[in-house]
Amino acid sequence: MTEKAKQLGRTPVHSFTYEKEGMFIEFGLTKRELFAAMAMQAILNNPTDWYDDYGLKETDKRFNAEILAIEYADALLEELTKTE
Repeated sequence: MTEKAKQLGRTPVHSFTYEKEGMFIEFGLTKRELFAAMAMQAILNNPTDWYDDYGLKETDKRFNAEILAIEYADALLEELTKTE
């Protein structure tokens, strides 16, 4: 993943900033976490579609939903950096 995509992925989404004694603490998801969660939701909604579409088998370790979701999130971040 390019450095530009990594920076974009660390950008907070709908974050909440809390200030205490001059320090700022930020709570919330990053773009990468949000994109991965959305991809995971789609994958888990109908996993057999993912097996069929990508020629995966249930024993294929690449079909770990969490790994696949992160791969999709990273791919989206890469594409977003190309259009900025």
